[in-house]
Amino acid sequence: MDKFSVIFKKNLPFSKIKVVVSKKVAPKAVDRNRIRRLFMEAARKIQLTGELVIIVKENIKDLKMHQVEKLLIEKIRKVK
Repeated sequence: MDKFSVIFKKNLPFSKIKVVVSKKVAPKAVDRNRIRRLFMEAARKIQLTGELVIIVKENIKDLKMHQVEKLLIEKIRKVK
C-alpha cells in the first residue's frame, strides 16, 4: 500500500499545494501538522506550477525531510 496519493493538475500558472491528513492517519494534531509541513516544504523545493493535492494514507511523521522529498518526486514522476 502507498503511503500517500498525489493528484496533479497543470492548469494553473502558479503553484497551489494542498495536503490532506485525516485523524485516522495521525490522531494527534501535532503529528498531522508535522506531516503537512514536511510535504509542503518538499513540494516547495520541487517548484511545480499547477495544483498539487497530496492525500496521506499512512503515518509518516518519523521520516526525514529528504526521504519525503524523494518519495514525492518519485510519485509525481509517475503521475506526469
